[in-house]
Amino acid sequence: MLHFRLVGTALAALTTAGAFAQTAFVQTAFAQTAFAQTGDEELVGEDIVVEGELLDRTLQESQTSVTVVTGEELERRNDTSLRSVAERVPGVSTSSRGIGFVIRGVDERGVDANGSSATAITTSIDGARISDFGRINTSFLSTWDLEQVEFLRGPQSTQSGRNALAGAVIVRSKDPTFEPEAKVRLGIGSGETFQASFAANQPLIEDTLAIRVSADFNHTSGFIDNPTTGRDDDGGVENLTFRGSVKFEPTDNFWSVLKLSYFDNVDSFASSETASFPDRIVTTDALTQDSSNYTAVNLRMGYEFTDQLSIESETVYVDRQYVFNGDFDGGPLPLATAFDDQRGESITQEIKLLYDDDWIKAVIGGFYTRTDETSNAAGILPSFSVAPPSALPFLTPGSTVTGASFGTTLNENFAVFGEVDVEVIEDLRLIVGGRYDRETQDRFRNPTTTTDDPVLAPFLPPDTPETTSASFDAFLPKAGIVYNFTDDISLGFTFQRGYRAGGANFNLARNQQFEFDPEFTNNYEVSFRSTWFDDRLTVNANAYYVDWTDQQVVVALSAQPLDTETQNAGSSTSFGGELEVRAEPTDGLSLYASLGYVNTEFDDFLSNGVQLAGNEFRNAPEFTGAIGGTYYFLDGFFVGADATYTSASFNDAANSPALRSDSRFVLNLNAGYETEHFTITGFIDNVTDNTYAEERGATLTTIGDPLSFGLIAQIQF
Repeated sequence: MLHFRLVGTALAALTTAGAFAQTAFVQTAFAQTAFAQTGDEELVGEDIVVEGELLDRTLQESQTSVTVVTGEELERRNDTSLRSVAERVPGVSTSSRGIGFVIRGVDERGVDANGSSATAITTSIDGARISDFGRINTSFLSTWDLEQVEFLRGPQSTQSGRNALAGAVIVRSKDPTFEPEAKVRLGIGSGETFQASFAANQPLIEDTLAIRVSADFNHTSGFIDNPTTGRDDDGGVENLTFRGSVKFEPTDNFWSVLKLSYFDNVDSFASSETASFPDRIVTTDALTQDSSNYTAVNLRMGYEFTDQLSIESETVYVDRQYVFNGDFDGGPLPLATAFDDQRGESITQEIKLLYDDDWIKAVIGGFYTRTDETSNAAGILPSFSVAPPSALPFLTPGSTVTGASFGTTLNENFAVFGEVDVEVIEDLRLIVGGRYDRETQDRFRNPTTTTDDPVLAPFLPPDTPETTSASFDAFLPKAGIVYNFTDDISLGFTFQRGYRAGGANFNLARNQQFEFDPEFTNNYEVSFRSTWFDDRLTVNANAYYVDWTDQQVVVALSAQPLDTETQNAGSSTSFGGELEVRAEPTDGLSLYASLGYVNTEFDDFLSNGVQLAGNEFRNAPEFTGAIGGTYYFLDGFFVGADATYTSASFNDAANSPALRSDSRFVLNLNAGYETEHFTITGFIDNVTDNTYAEERGATLTTIGDPLSFGLIAQIQF
């Protein structure tokens, strides 16, 4: 990861690790370590600890390919959501319609389409595993008043458990501190963008009890016009976030933090009609949008038995709702609509016993989570859009097909895990870990389908309630070796097994549930870490090879677009590498560069009689690259620029030439002024107003934002 320390200035800079796998909008980055300044006195914070690891490791100690973006950096940028952060993290992009993530060429919802009942990437916010639910817009979660955001690339199954086969996104909000603090932010920008945020921290009992509260509201109307409805906000997004927390440390060896969080999001999608591209137009007769919210309660506690031995516990409760309303036909006539209402709650408990001294680090622990969900889905389709088994050109004009489905899902997941990092001889460390994971699933679906077309009625699928129960278990080993040539240079090798449980999903065309088995990856990774010239130059690299078996892929059963099922019908390999360079040639100047490469290929994938072996994964650009820097003047002014390149990628598993994203070059500029209590920043993104398709579909295309600009002011004391 590109990590700049500006020794001799009040500020810090970060460039995020470049992974060769995915779309990225790398922008100028800032603090990767905590820096502050009062007059001529400088206070340099401790190295950032990677929270996604089971053991405490700093960025340079970790062999995982990880980018850590600190709260200080987020506040100096126009980052209002995880989506905006992901857009500038190499190796990470947003998935279909921007509602999730893609890491190292693997989409959160599968390498070819949204078919699995579990994600391949876990997203956790203060211990709340949001991605455990069927659908929620994880990429739009707020970044205000966060401690740090971590993007861990590659399998995290040993460390994070279920839903982490391709990577993990770990978010921690700020804990209360025993120093008073308050800050207020206002921001405006193009596309009717507006942000209003505040946070306050107050100690109640010196060094014992403190509270922290924060709130964030941000809105944008987007850049999509709809001539049918006369609206200009079809790409709009609106977020509202509240957090409150209490920290209690009655003794030197016990601590606890209790947090309550609430998040509400409405997203209307930044998609335009493919036929109208590059114009930003949709002609739907009704607004299509997601709305999602969750309430989470998190209790973390820790007790130190000795300086080396401690125990930590984390308990999390989440209540969540997701609602989708859509114009299913995508045209200006009121023909087809779709509706989905999903509600769920979960309880999670994790406990860890940790040991840490000069030559050995070790952890052993247990994990349990239970998730309960209900789903109510409905849709109205014109009969001519439904493909019956035989040609029926005489279908009654204007007739409709109405479908509905009610379902419940109960998931329980239990795991035990451990890891040891030991220095066996001087400068040589061995890492051995493992996780036993067991998951049980109980599902019920009750579909109904009706039509007012008597000719079509005999061809409708049967209304048959279905119940399925299944259990899956796996042992997930991890082993590695690290050799330190010097205190500043190391070389490591790590093997990990990735895993995603099997499950069940629903075939909309046949109104029936289907099941599929787990999938596994064997991952081999080499890591190189180095710092030079008293930390003024860092050169880091990762190279990896992945062998993927029993791959969960979406298989077309017929020409009917909705007649698909997830099957263990794929196997594949991928390999690539990441190179990150950061430099501070002089005090006040930070430079970075990253270069990435990934190769993904199906070894076997038969869909509707078509063999897709040799094809690439969807949304997996072969090359990514970035270069940029920031200069801080002694009088408080700063300027920055960055440029990124992402090669084109296919947007379907069939690698259709017509469904291919554009290669793109994006240039961003920013400048500002900072004092101890006041910061103002102006930014211009996509300076050249480059128009490009992030993801091109048969009917809709996600278009990158045009030239945009804004101004952010923040007061802190």
